[in-house]
Amino acid sequence: MDGIFGRLHTRGDGPGSRARRQQRVKRPVFRGEIFAGNPLKVGGFCTPDGVEIGLETHGDFARAEYAAEIVSLANHPKVRLIWDVANSAAAGDEIQHAARVVQPHLAHVHLRDAKPVAGSEHWLPVLAGDGRVSFAEAVATLGALNYDGFVSFEWEKFWHPEIEEPEIALPDFINAIRELVGDRSDTTECSGVGK
Repeated sequence: MDGIFGRLHTRGDGPGSRARRQQRVKRPVFRGEIFAGNPLKVGGFCTPDGVEIGLETHGDFARAEYAAEIVSLANHPKVRLIWDVANSAAAGDEIQHAARVVQPHLAHVHLRDAKPVAGSEHWLPVLAGDGRVSFAEAVATLGALNYDGFVSFEWEKFWHPEIEEPEIALPDFINAIRELVGDRSDTTECSGVGK
């Protein structure tokens, strides 16, 4: 089942909604032992080979240390981390430091460029090279850590309707990564990154 990912989101304005969760706290009042029990319970349901639960560095857990502590406390082999480099950077993490923190638990990497937005703790996704997320530093750091997993492009058009269309952003990302890793192929696959 390699390469199959699932995502659980809630909609609406109820107590479990994404909008409400993001407004709840500016920075978490962190009690990792409270949160760690939930991934542990979910991890117990992931019995098929290759199925894992990935906690993303996002929202209250965008800082690498917060997310890594939760996964460490869950202490379950199927509970791992998805490192969203832009979210981590927006929360104040340096790329090299965050990568070292998440590396022991790393299942997957989300990569996109982004830039700060006045009056918001969340950064706006932008085309490669137009923001503050260094693809070169992220790829070099992952290479230095011998990461051989997936690096995926994440483009949040649903949450940010004002950004470029995916038909523009995806080729832009592919070209930026190809240039970075020296991939001169003319296929739709970028062979120099991840698996």
